[in-house]
Amino acid sequence: MPSAGEISALQMQARTDTGAELQLKRAAAAGMPEAQLALGRMLLLRGGSGELSQALAWLNSAAARPGDVSAAARTELGKLYFRGAAGMPRDYQKALALLDAAAQQDSAVAAYYLGLIYRNGLAGPADKAAAASWMLKSAGQHIPAAMFIVANMYLAGEGLPQNDGEARKWLEKAAEMEHPEALQLMAIGLHEGTMGFPRDEKLAQQQMQEAAHALTHRAIDP
Repeated sequence: MPSAGEISALQMQARTDTGAELQLKRAAAAGMPEAQLALGRMLLLRGGSGELSQALAWLNSAAARPGDVSAAARTELGKLYFRGAAGMPRDYQKALALLDAAAQQDSAVAAYYLGLIYRNGLAGPADKAAAASWMLKSAGQHIPAAMFIVANMYLAGEGLPQNDGEARKWLEKAAEMEHPEALQLMAIGLHEGTMGFPRDEKLAQQQMQEAAHALTHRAIDP
């Protein structure tokens, strides 16, 4: 039986290594929640209708377990229902339930997607205050996409009091983590002398160059 620390390495290897996949399947079948989560994630990455049904089964099994593994599995399932997949339509109500449970378990990624659901009214009427609350929780746990949205919500007074200083703070935090849109918006603020930024054309041009570079290696959504 692999240790919990070996599971992540097996997950990476299992996409192309049948021996690693077999080890994961044995551990998952034996009831090891870390292996169930890793196997579900690997099958999702591999894609295909057969893999999707297996992934759902393993992730649901891991989600029924207590602790951090449960939160991570619920987050994966919530993201899957949020985005949809080939042969699997989006289901925002299921996504909401799963992401809410995971966010209550302190999942920063789940809090981000939960904020998107409330902000855009995807599972019912939009709730800007709830969206802001979850986005702030996610941003506070270093999710740059959430930081960028929080900055915009402060700028617009959307679910939060309008506050250029807070907007600038979160925008700078996201920019430090090379979030492309944050770098672009920061450049606009420096060019125009808005959003709490002093006008600085040289720095604005530098930020635009950094944004262009960040776009070439941007991370996928959380």
